[in-house]
Amino acid sequence: MSEVEALYARILSLVKPRELYLSCNGVLQHDISQLKHSIKDVLAAYAKVEEVRDAVSQLEQGKPPSGRSDKKVKKKPKSVKKISEKEASSSSESSSSNSSDESEDDQKQVGGNKTKGAEKVVENDESELKLAHKCLKQIMMVKVENKAIVSESRKLWIKVTKFKKGCSQETEEMKDKFTSLLAQVTQWQDGIFALDQLDKVQKTLGEMDGVVVRQATQVGEMAAQAAGLPWEACNRYAVHRLPADKKVKREPSDPDGWSPTEDELKSLKPFMLATEQSGCFMRVVMKYLGCVNLRPLKMHLTVADNGGDVYLIDRPYKCGGALCCPLEMRLNGMNGDYDEPTRIGRVREDFSPYLGRCCSSCCLATTYTDIERALPDGKYEKRYSLRTNLACCGRVNNCCAPSCCRNDAVYDILDPDGAVVANLQVSFGGGDCLRSCCRAGGGFTNYVLQFPRDSTPQDRVLLLAVLFHLDYAVFEKK
Repeated sequence: MSEVEALYARILSLVKPRELYLSCNGVLQHDISQLKHSIKDVLAAYAKVEEVRDAVSQLEQGKPPSGRSDKKVKKKPKSVKKISEKEASSSSESSSSNSSDESEDDQKQVGGNKTKGAEKVVENDESELKLAHKCLKQIMMVKVENKAIVSESRKLWIKVTKFKKGCSQETEEMKDKFTSLLAQVTQWQDGIFALDQLDKVQKTLGEMDGVVVRQATQVGEMAAQAAGLPWEACNRYAVHRLPADKKVKREPSDPDGWSPTEDELKSLKPFMLATEQSGCFMRVVMKYLGCVNLRPLKMHLTVADNGGDVYLIDRPYKCGGALCCPLEMRLNGMNGDYDEPTRIGRVREDFSPYLGRCCSSCCLATTYTDIERALPDGKYEKRYSLRTNLACCGRVNNCCAPSCCRNDAVYDILDPDGAVVANLQVSFGGGDCLRSCCRAGGGFTNYVLQFPRDSTPQDRVLLLAVLFHLDYAVFEKK
């Protein structure tokens, strides 16, 4: 870019184009007004020259002059008045005198005076004509110069306009580049932030012995259920760290286990939040049809102090294992808003062998859910299994639990060999009996989960996902 173009760019950045147009028009109007005044002066001078020329021609013919203006007609030249007075005096002298020689001399004298006056007028006429020609020449020069100035100004404005358009185009291109660069930097920051948050959550999960999960009470949903309306709200959960001095029960009557009260559960500080994302119309329709527990959804797991997702659970619509379409939840780790999620694993109903699992579910009220880790080749590896017995059959008696009659229900977490390695406790949350009964009647549950000793952070978040699977598959339809 040359220095002139840089100067134009600087001027255009300081002054708006409209102001430039106004200033240019003002300058041109001033020049045009001055030109009009000069033309008027020239025309006035030319009119004077024409009047003088008429006067001279009238004097030569012996007639009174006829001027172009009334003012000029009224005023006669002093030389003409003197000539008329002399003619009157000479005529009187010729009448008194009889000498023809004297009258001839007088006539010659009068003729000489007329010639002198005419010569003076002609001299004045020539000076005025010279002035008129000079003015006309100046006018023509002004017109030529004005045309050149206008042409040059027009070329300059065209050049400035083209330069302005080029600068605008370059500015837009630079703006787009900066916008894309800023978006990319934001994406990198979000990705780094998400990775940092994911690492923190995995580190925290690795240091825990277990978690306490409490479902939020939905007052509107409870009111709709009391009125008989098919309304279902999105589920929300708070994930807390299991206190170090508390242990999960191995059976409902375990004296060493923790039976949390309503106040104890409310006093815990959450470190993660889980929020359901699903369609309102779909929830209402499936609630009306009686299959709201099968609804498809996404579960967002976020750090309590920040809004970014660290884990995402995807639950597609499935009819259930009894219809050869097992329920499942897929767990993904989030690396940022713009990156692809990382597959961690899934939890899935176990109906293999089909007849044996159907008999166990129908006759013993016992179901099984597999907890599987994702492999790089797209397959899954079984890590644990959740055994849920809802009645008195099985290793423990969970009949009427959780309720005010039996505070806790205990389910087993099995390794691939079938050995019990941890437990999941569903607690009534006593203390405030009326409030706890209302929560239990609305299907709002409290969970206390113990992690297996050899579990990794990925295994532990999968165990957290199986907890949500149990809540939707079993307790959501109550």
